[in-house]
Amino acid sequence: MFSTRSKVPAGSRSLTRSTRPQQLISDKHLTAAAPHQCARRKILHRGATTVRWMTQASGAAAEAPIVHLSDGSEAPAVAFGTGTSWGFGRNSAEQALPAHLLAALKAGYTHIDTAEIYNTEHLIGQALQEFYTLGGKREDLYLSSKVWQTNHQKDRLIASCHASLAALGVDRLDLYLVHYPVAWMPDSKPPDSIELDPNIDLLSTWRSMEALVDQGLVKSIGVSNFSIDHLEEIVPHCR
Repeated sequence: MFSTRSKVPAGSRSLTRSTRPQQLISDKHLTAAAPHQCARRKILHRGATTVRWMTQASGAAAEAPIVHLSDGSEAPAVAFGTGTSWGFGRNSAEQALPAHLLAALKAGYTHIDTAEIYNTEHLIGQALQEFYTLGGKREDLYLSSKVWQTNHQKDRLIASCHASLAALGVDRLDLYLVHYPVAWMPDSKPPDSIELDPNIDLLSTWRSMEALVDQGLVKSIGVSNFSIDHLEEIVPHCR
């Protein structure tokens, strides 16, 4: 959690239609998921320009700046990461992630970051269903995911996005990213067997990403782990 106030870029706007602060969900459920952490934390409200966090122990607040994307949309700059299953094993994620994510949502996080390779999208979906049950709303959240390297081929990329949507239980992603700037053959199984796909370059992958926007499956698209050289390969051709 943040303990100091961060600067907010000039012109940052509210994530909500109203400038009146509001809770995402009732604080009576605050200690249900992770009482060892949440019992000492106050529910924070979404104010006029930023998402705020505060801890009861320090009383210090911090503001998460809003990133203005090139398509005109906005994204909270601070996200709750969910790579648990990939890093620590599936059993650990199944036991801990839904409760931890729900606690994060109750504490004021709105941006949830995940990816196909993390194998946690279905767990996020479980937490979101409980979040909605407690009074939370989909429109108060910002969901981002990423397509994996074995699915850069257009049909597979679109199918991968559909699978992410189904696992999360939503009909559109706020942000969808190309996880890495390298296309692998679909049958690659890292780290033992990796074969590059010679027929897929970065621009063709990006065109497939643009198709997702055209189909209404995602609101914004972007990239992850790209170098400047990688960006220069596609930026001049972006719509």
